[in-house]
Amino acid sequence: MNSNYRSKSGLVSLEIRDGGMSAWLTISETGSLIDEREILELIDLAGIKAGFEEAQDYIRENNLEKEFSRPFPLALCKAGSVDTKLNYYFDHSLARELSPTADPSLLARMSYVEPESVIADYSSNLFDRHGSIYNIFGEIIPNEGIDLDTAKALAGEGVRFDEQLNAYVSIATGYPYLDSKGKLCLLDNLILGTEIAEYQFPLHLPVNISYEGDLENARIYCKGKILVNGNLKDSYLESENDIEVSGIVHSSEIKAAGKIRIDGDIISCAKGGINSQADISCGSILNSLVLCKGSLRFGSLASESLIVADAGITGEPGSNVMQCHMQACGSIELDNLGSPEGGSNEIEITISPYYKNLLTRMTKELIRLKEQPEFYYNELESLGIQIKSCENELDNQLNAFLKREPGNRFHIKISGRVHPHAELRILKHTYTIKSAQTSLNLEEQD
Repeated sequence: MNSNYRSKSGLVSLEIRDGGMSAWLTISETGSLIDEREILELIDLAGIKAGFEEAQDYIRENNLEKEFSRPFPLALCKAGSVDTKLNYYFDHSLARELSPTADPSLLARMSYVEPESVIADYSSNLFDRHGSIYNIFGEIIPNEGIDLDTAKALAGEGVRFDEQLNAYVSIATGYPYLDSKGKLCLLDNLILGTEIAEYQFPLHLPVNISYEGDLENARIYCKGKILVNGNLKDSYLESENDIEVSGIVHSSEIKAAGKIRIDGDIISCAKGGINSQADISCGSILNSLVLCKGSLRFGSLASESLIVADAGITGEPGSNVMQCHMQACGSIELDNLGSPEGGSNEIEITISPYYKNLLTRMTKELIRLKEQPEFYYNELESLGIQIKSCENELDNQLNAFLKREPGNRFHIKISGRVHPHAELRILKHTYTIKSAQTSLNLEEQD
């Protein structure tokens, strides 16, 4: 379908022909000169960006004369052919018929892709075409030698066909492969613990992982989500996304850039601890270190633990806190604090406790490594960068706290019994509990 444009004076008209492959200009005879700006304005209005040189070549080769009131080519593009052989950008002879239960050791020999990566296309080089690459609007001309229905049918799970690029593009992070029908697919999740009895740890995987059953003595680094449908013991999990454990976490370390959800209890995780840059929800916390940049919600008991949550701490109804040190840069709401049998508790609202604790831990590690710098050169360099980043974040948090809205005040609220000895601090104000009482509500003061 052709499109027509006319200048304000009505003396110059522009016609787009051949579905955007050519533009023809007609200038009416008036006996006087035409303002060049009229032509330039039409070119800009139509959005023509290419094909000007090709039009001049066409006029010269065909000995055409530019005449008034007769259209002549202003822009011209000629579609050419290109080899329609499918080019793969992964080892398709190795990556065949992958399943979510695939052995991770096999995947280690394969390449993975990020979202929006080209995994295969019908043209390795657009400049191999014998005609124009673009139409007059500067858009890539689709390869007419490709049957779109057939091409789209080859796009399997996790892959889409891009008509502009004549290419197959990944939708998520994963391993590209060919299925039994020759379709291009993407393996973006793994199910472990079902078909293979033992794994060679550590595992470094870019995709989502779910482990079926109890996981012990494991070390997993993952870009995607990690789900353990069972208990976790004596293990290390690290994810650039969320981590979920349906059971108990015992004597383990967990780090997540996203949320951490533990349906069971956290027990004896004091060494490395549980560390989330988002929120944490869990059952009881016993003899453990728990750090999170977001908010924390725990179940029936928190005992003999250091618990830090920048966005606040909440205990479930009926919960007890015994012999704990809690820090937050948000409100802290608990049910019962302390025990008739004794023991001390520290409950504190302070500025950026998350980064303060990280900085303290990293500084101690730096001192340890400096005792033998010749053996830990790379580690020292990396840790130094992390410490600098942590210091910057701490400064940012301090500035944000000082600029917060005046009405955004924090509090410590104990709805049940409060037993001595307990130190409660809100910024520079300290409150000491020396005798048992029922309920307590402390508001932030100037």
